[in-house]
Amino acid sequence: MRLVTDIGKLLDILVENHSDDVSSMKKALKILSLSSIYYGISRQDADAWRRAFNSNKRLFKNKICDERQDLRFLTIETMALQIENNGQSSITIIDDGCHPGDRDDNAWLTIDGYIPPKTQIEWEQTCFLDKLFHGYNTWPKIVKYSINKRERYSRNNMPEQAAILYSRFMDSNFVKRLTQLMILDDEDDNDETTLDKTRFAMFKGLFRNFGLAFIDNFMEQVYVLIHEKMKEKQKGSHRVAAEIVAGMIRGSKCWTLEMLDELWEHLTTFLNEVCINLSSNTFLYWGSCFKYAMENKDPRRMYRPIQFLRALINNQTSVNTLNEVSRWYLIQQLDIFEWRIPSIWYSINEHVKKQLDHPFKVVRDRMVIILSLSLRFDLTLFHGKPTRQPSIDQSIDEIRERLHQTIETYEKTSLVNMSDQLIEINSEVRQMLNFIETGRDVEFVANQYD
Repeated sequence: MRLVTDIGKLLDILVENHSDDVSSMKKALKILSLSSIYYGISRQDADAWRRAFNSNKRLFKNKICDERQDLRFLTIETMALQIENNGQSSITIIDDGCHPGDRDDNAWLTIDGYIPPKTQIEWEQTCFLDKLFHGYNTWPKIVKYSINKRERYSRNNMPEQAAILYSRFMDSNFVKRLTQLMILDDEDDNDETTLDKTRFAMFKGLFRNFGLAFIDNFMEQVYVLIHEKMKEKQKGSHRVAAEIVAGMIRGSKCWTLEMLDELWEHLTTFLNEVCINLSSNTFLYWGSCFKYAMENKDPRRMYRPIQFLRALINNQTSVNTLNEVSRWYLIQQLDIFEWRIPSIWYSINEHVKKQLDHPFKVVRDRMVIILSLSLRFDLTLFHGKPTRQPSIDQSIDEIRERLHQTIETYEKTSLVNMSDQLIEINSEVRQMLNFIETGRDVEFVANQYD
C-alpha cells in the first residue's frame, strides 16, 4: 500500500500545481491506472476515471471543492479491498538468498505444534512436503505437492486386471500360502539383514490401491508370522511380517482419516506385541520396517508411527537386555526425519541423559549413539541464529557437571560391601562407575562436533 499512497501524494501535487493543464492530468491519472491494474482493478475503470478529467468544468469543480481527494481515496480503498480478497495482508519481500538452518519461515514444516486435522477436508487440504531439503537451505521458486487424496478401487468399480488381484487377496487361504512361499524364498536370499524392496513395493501398491479391503486377511497372517515356533522359520517369518506392515503404513499415506484410524487400531496392538518379543534375530527387520514406511515423508503425515515410536522412549520395560536395546534401535529410526522433529529430539535427549548410568553397557552404548543423533542439527550456520534443536553445549555442560559430582561422590564412598566373607561392589558405586564410563564416551562424541 505504500506504493499506492506515494502515487496518491504525487497526484495531489500535480492537481495542486497543474489543475488547468488537461494533458498533465491525463498523464498523472495514467500512472494511477497502471498501479490500479497491478492490484486487480480493471483497465476500463481506470480509463473511465481518466476520461472524467478531460472536462475543464470537472477540473474547475475539483479545485474549488477540493474533491480530488475523493477519487484518490476511492481508488486506494478499492485496491485495499482487492488485496484483502487475494489474501495479501502486506507486501512480502522475497529473499532468494541461501540461509540454511531453522528459520521462522520453515517452522511450519516441523512436527512441533502440529495439530492433526479433525475433518477429512482439513486432511486433504494440508500441504505436505515430503522432501526433507525443502525449506532448509532456501525455498525453490516452484514447490509442487500432490493433494492428500487418492481414488481407490472398490468392489463395483475396478478394471478386469485389478479384479483378478482383488479376488485372490480376498481369499485368506491364498494370502496364507503366499506368505509361506515368501518365507521359503528367504532361505535363498544372501542379504538377510534388510527387507526385500520388491515385496515391500508390492504390498505398498496393494494397500494404496485397495485400501482396507485386505487388512483383515493380512493382519491375521502377521500375527501367525510373529508367533512362529520353528526356529528355522522365525527370522524369515518376521521379515515377511515387517514387509507387510511397512507396505501398510506407506500405502496408507493418502487414505481418509477414518481409514487411518481403523488401520492404527489394528497396528498399535500388533506393534506393541512385536516390541515385547523383539530379539537379536528380528530387531533389524522391524527397524527396517519403520525406515521403509516413513522414509522421505513429511513427519506431519507420519505423526501416527512417530507417536508410536515416541511412546517407546518412556515405555522401556526391562524384559531383557536385548529387548531393551532393540527398542532403542527402533527409536533410532526417527533419524530419517532429521531437522523436522525438534520436539522429539528434545524428549529423547532429556530421557537419555537421565539413563546414562544404566546397568547394562550394551544399552548405554546404544543410548550414546541416539544422544549424538539428537544433537547433530544444533548448527550455527551463516546467519548465526539459534536453532530449535537440543543444544550441544547445554547437554555437554549438564553431563560434565553430573560427571564431576559423581567423581567426587565416588572418591568419598566405600567401594565394596563385605558380609559373611563375601565381597561385592557397592551398587551405588557400580552405578557411578557406569556413568563415568558412559560420560567418557559422550566426551568423545562431543569432540567430534568441535
